Parts: sequence; C-alpha cells; structure tokens
Amino acid sequence: MKRRALTLLYNYIFLRLLIGYPGTDTHGLKSLERAVAQKLCETAVTTDEVFQTEIVLLAWRLGVKIEEIPVQILEKRSPTVTVFRRIPKVLNTVRALRQSLARFPKNPPQPSSAVNRLA
Repeated sequence: MKRRALTLLYNYIFLRLLIGYPGTDTHGLKSLERAVAQKLCETAVTTDEVFQTEIVLLAWRLGVKIEEIPVQILEKRSPTVTVFRRIPKVLNTVRALRQSLARFPKNPPQPSSAVNRLA
C-alpha cells in the first residue's frame, strides 16, 4: 500500500507538475509499433528502470499517440529495495528525464505519423 501511494505521488508531483506529462503512469506493460519503438530506443539516453519512463515521455513529447489501458497486476514478490533507499535515485532519475526531454519542444505535435517525426 505504501509503495502504491508513493507511486501515485511520484506520478503526480514529478511527472505531471514538473514535467507536464498528462498521463497517469509511465510504468507497466507497453505495446509499440516496431519502427516507433526502435526510434524511441535510439533516442533515449537513460538506462535501467528509468528507461521505460523515458520511452513513454519521449513518445508523448514527440507527439506519438498514447492510450492508457488500466490493468491490475498483483505483485507477489516483496520489493528488493526499501522506499527510503530509493529516494536519492528517484531524484536523479527526474533530473535525467528532464535533461532528455529538454532536447524536444514542450508543446508536442498532434499525433499522426510517429515514425516520420522520429526520423
């Protein structure tokens, strides 16, 4: 429960307020057209667990249409790292994401041919 509350807080404060992302989450399952995925992966500059967030944010910033489909997943394993030990890393990830997004305009173009914009 604590992890879910902190995730909601992260999504609201960091993603919505600081970055302006209109979605509700950037983690979880993703489905992308191969050409779009390939260009996004080539454009990304982060690694590790931040990579999947950067992919979604890059897609959004570049005008790729994003649809969120709610899915509930029951995590059966315990977290390997405590929430408080993750805070310094989270702050670093926000900085890395902001630097990555700074390469592209803040007002994303309207969704159309995503592959053409990424070329």
